[in-house]
Amino acid sequence: MTKFNRACTGGAARGTRPVFLFMAIVMGMLLSAGCWKSSAGRSDTSAAENRERAPELTPNLGWLNTSEPLDLEQLRGKVVLLDFWTYGCVNCLNVIPDLKYLEEKYSDEPFVVIGVHSAKFSNEADIDNIRRIMQRYEIEHPVVVDDDYGIWEKYGVRAWPTFVLIDPEGYVAGTLAGEGVRDELDQAVGRLLRAAREKGELDGSPLPVVIERKTEKTALAFPGKILATDDGRLFVADSNHHRIVLARQDGTVDAVVGTGEKGSADGGFDTATFNQPQGLALQGDSLFVADTRNHLIRRIDLQNRTVETVAGTGQQARPFDNPGPARKVAFNNPWDVAVRGNDLYVAMAGAHQIWRVDLKEKRAEVLVGSGREALIDGRGEFSGLNQPSGLSLSESILYVADAEASAVRRVFLDEKPPRIETMVGQGLFEFGDVDGPPEKARLQHVLGVAYGNGTLYLADTYNHKIKALDPESGVVSTVYGKDEPGLEQALNEPGGISFNGGNLFVADTNNHRILRINAQKKTGEPVLLLGLEPPGEEGVPAPLPPQTVRLDPISLEQKIPLTIVFDVEKPLKVNEQAPRSVAIGGDEKRLPPGGAPYETTVEPGDVDDGELRVVAEYYVCEDRPDALCLRRSATFVIPVDGDGRPVKRLELRTPTAGS
Repeated sequence: MTKFNRACTGGAARGTRPVFLFMAIVMGMLLSAGCWKSSAGRSDTSAAENRERAPELTPNLGWLNTSEPLDLEQLRGKVVLLDFWTYGCVNCLNVIPDLKYLEEKYSDEPFVVIGVHSAKFSNEADIDNIRRIMQRYEIEHPVVVDDDYGIWEKYGVRAWPTFVLIDPEGYVAGTLAGEGVRDELDQAVGRLLRAAREKGELDGSPLPVVIERKTEKTALAFPGKILATDDGRLFVADSNHHRIVLARQDGTVDAVVGTGEKGSADGGFDTATFNQPQGLALQGDSLFVADTRNHLIRRIDLQNRTVETVAGTGQQARPFDNPGPARKVAFNNPWDVAVRGNDLYVAMAGAHQIWRVDLKEKRAEVLVGSGREALIDGRGEFSGLNQPSGLSLSESILYVADAEASAVRRVFLDEKPPRIETMVGQGLFEFGDVDGPPEKARLQHVLGVAYGNGTLYLADTYNHKIKALDPESGVVSTVYGKDEPGLEQALNEPGGISFNGGNLFVADTNNHRILRINAQKKTGEPVLLLGLEPPGEEGVPAPLPPQTVRLDPISLEQKIPLTIVFDVEKPLKVNEQAPRSVAIGGDEKRLPPGGAPYETTVEPGDVDDGELRVVAEYYVCEDRPDALCLRRSATFVIPVDGDGRPVKRLELRTPTAGS
């Protein structure tokens, strides 16, 4: 088959040249409705004679969620649903709940889903990256890594996602392309199972499934977006923990919003629920959240500590919805938000559009984008986007990370109607890792943009880099890449970026962490969210409450040395990357990171009301990578009078749990 027809549903084709673009768009329009060719359950003679034997699955490829490769002989006697997908395509992600529904409904039947991952982007072909995305989206069926499109070609697939049904005798029973086709799949699977049961062809023997679960405990889980503000605050979308973290740029955690369970409940910080939230935008005491998998926009009231839904119905728009009251318009995978006055702008990744929510009138409408996946500049709905996933405002210009086209766009908001133009990007299948002027520069599935100090910074996600784009010249340059010094661990699919005070704050998604990168010096360091715990974790160390240690009286007639030893019980260790502080007689001094004892002196002038008070604050972590960190505080109270024991030096040791 010809490769130019390979397409993400609703989009353009793999290997597309401009002459083929119209054909690809038309094909995407057809696929978005679901195209079903089936002989499932038919018993007429012509159908039996024309049945097509299912091609082999090429078992020598990489396999996930199974202890051994699968072949059609092992699958004989089972109804098999092949899901052809690529993990950067939002349409492919949208069918995951449908597949889970079918797997649960037919869990007692000889029915199996097999994912065939045929990557669009080169980064998506890496088996470790596929493993991470399966963990992220809780995919529990076997997946084969079709990195050379061998299986794709043999089955004549032309778009993501495409489904192929194989009957228990090993014949192709039907094909269906597009999302929103759960009912059609359900009916076809049911017919095949009933027909095969009547013939006695079903085999319920189990398959060697071994699920690839995320096993390590991390304070953050695949954080998607981040927002840093001028007053030193830091807001983090802890996407796979289904919550929002309210922190400060020094790592202090102020609050956590959400229970950590999937859901869409409004309410207080400790009762509200989210489902894989992403984008964040702050206006006064209102923090707006793109609650992506709920297809909602939520508002966090920071003063009253509540969460409410402001836009969306909770149902995914198929394929997109009409303007109307904000709570009655269905959204489609809102991935990021930006706010200016009464206007909240929404990157509607699943609809390939930018929407505007009027916060005063409580109405929602399309700003730019026809809803068809295309890289087309123009005004209003006479333009096209490609899974927009990141937004950043600079006065009247809205910058857009147009992910599937590996492009950066800008919307001129004050023009009527608003106009969008491309800054960098050539099309759906033009991507790479090339710095330089806009006609030569190439990105790979850029998810984040952040404007600051006259520069637009990019989370060049699938290149695992942070880049800068000059808005005037369009020149792209690398700020921080996978080979840069300063980090023990290279960036891995950074999805969010925010600029503040000369620093870039980056959601390093696959590394489950936040980074601070000096934009000028191009140096980076992790931001440890101190005291943050994974939701619902058991067996993690409990916080040690502030400890007060009272010692016997001493006499202090002259300056003497003081040593503070930071003791900690196993399996914990002093966090050597977090700051420490020591206050003596109310005079606080911040210490550099480290775990070594602190040496100083004390003298009679440090005594207040007959007591010498020494307060030590520090952080401890479990002794493993990406560990949970906890804050500790110890206050030493030492009476000082002339009858106390004379000392030539003092050594204070911080208390440990159980001491």
